[in-house]
Amino acid sequence: MEAVSWYQPTPETSLQLIASYDIAKDAPIIDIGGGDGFLVDHLFDVGYANITVSDIS
Repeated sequence: MEAVSWYQPTPETSLQLIASYDIAKDAPIIDIGGGDGFLVDHLFDVGYANITVSDIS
């Protein structure tokens, strides 16, 4: 994989931010510009189920 400055195997900041809002596990979540990121995988791992990823590429 090509190295990029925004790539994170574990998106800690995003996960912490989402957790801080105490969002219901069945609430709709959309990851804009998610690309090949791992946020969705980690959200599924902690029980979120209504996730959409939107990316132009």
